[in-house]
Amino acid sequence: MTLAAEKTPLPASDSISAVSAGKTHRIGAIDGFRAWAMLLVLSYHSWEFSGAPKLVVWCGGFEIDVLGFLRGNSRVDLFIVLSGFCLFLPLAKSPSSLQSWSLSAYAKRRAHRILPAYYAALFYPFLLWNWAYPIKRILGLPHSWQEVPTPGDLLTHALFVHTFFTQYWASLNGSLWTMGLEAQFYLTFPLLIWGIRCYGLRVLGGVIALSIAYRWFIHHRYGSASLEFVVSTEFLASITFIGRWMQFAFGMLCVWIVMRRLESGRALSPLTGSVLILGAAALHWLALQEPLLKVPAGRDITLGIAFATAIGAICLSRTPFNFLVDNWAMRKLGFISYSLFLLHQPTLYWLFVKLYFVLHMPKGLGMFMILVSAGLAATIAVGLPFFRLFEWPYLREKSEIASLKSRP
Repeated sequence: MTLAAEKTPLPASDSISAVSAGKTHRIGAIDGFRAWAMLLVLSYHSWEFSGAPKLVVWCGGFEIDVLGFLRGNSRVDLFIVLSGFCLFLPLAKSPSSLQSWSLSAYAKRRAHRILPAYYAALFYPFLLWNWAYPIKRILGLPHSWQEVPTPGDLLTHALFVHTFFTQYWASLNGSLWTMGLEAQFYLTFPLLIWGIRCYGLRVLGGVIALSIAYRWFIHHRYGSASLEFVVSTEFLASITFIGRWMQFAFGMLCVWIVMRRLESGRALSPLTGSVLILGAAALHWLALQEPLLKVPAGRDITLGIAFATAIGAICLSRTPFNFLVDNWAMRKLGFISYSLFLLHQPTLYWLFVKLYFVLHMPKGLGMFMILVSAGLAATIAVGLPFFRLFEWPYLREKSEIASLKSRP
């Protein structure tokens, strides 16, 4: 049976149907995708700290490095597509939602949701290294005092402009460069909404074209320089809103298509959803291959399409793959993933220093396994109270945790 011949697709997942009906603001599968993005970034930094080890297996006569996919570092691309999806979700439900959108309410929600935890996380690395200093000083044990962050570090991060400076973009916490990029998306999102109100979704097509043209320009402007110069200039130029706008727009287009199909009762069958997910996986693999990596923005465009396709397929169908993102554990982890993301890299680095410099453990696969497991446990251990202190009081709907607990 061909895909075109499928006449009676099954309903979409319960969580996305509830969102389209206005019963809730959360989609269980989207929380699951957030959790996977968080696990990917934690795995990447564990792999990076442990010396980029290989885990080689033989399959059909071919040598496959199981950890090779981490080299592509695609978790940021997933975060960006999810940002476009989630920010546009309340407005994509109906034309009236789009027209009644309030800039002041949007700004207030974003500030409450992002700023308290982010500003608290700026001081976490310093506190992590120095909390035991007074105790060890009293006991006469050796302990080095980590320097206080410089005013430049704090000011640029507080204003979310650290990604514009080579000396600050990764100074306090190497993962927080993505927050500078996210802040740019938040600031330019009202411009996109105004454009869509006036000219429709063709604005997103223009955004994609503009972003691709910009990436071609900076590649040809800086691409012939030395590797060090490319990392400091072309990379920083690419992690601006205009450099990644195409991925954000793919997320917005995805949620618009999902809502329109649900509105007209055209969910996808399990077969169609499974084919789309497998196609997205193939695109993800293709995006990280050498030919596309040489094309300006080729990797980012392909990854954006892949992740948007996978998200749309999961939301619109009930496939065997849905359980990978829409289960109790992933929903829970996804719900607190912002706090975990903010704290994970300093926590992993602290653990790496203990293993490498104190216990003299060599880098390699063994260290990776410890970092990715004990590092995740430690990140959750500090992330849960951090979430309760700096996220939970400012959530828009506190009843959402109760709804997560009640889901089967």
